[in-house]
Amino acid sequence: MRKYIFSVNFVLGTCFLICVVSFPQCFAAEFVPLRRVHEGGVPLEHLISCVSGVQISAAKGGSRKVQWAENRRFDGGN
Repeated sequence: MRKYIFSVNFVLGTCFLICVVSFPQCFAAEFVPLRRVHEGGVPLEHLISCVSGVQISAAKGGSRKVQWAENRRFDGGN
């Protein structure tokens, strides 16, 4: 999980704000493509929002954005 937390923080650190639907492409550009799980998996949006200091918000028009939480605290996965 630490590697995933670092990766999400790194990707977000390069853009500061990413559309949820673009996140897999941004992640793959820096690391490896995310695996798609069709059954029994957890939605990507849920995994992203579990990272401390990161939040998903709705923009005008209904699109969802990954961004830093206002009062973020990065604990390195501890």
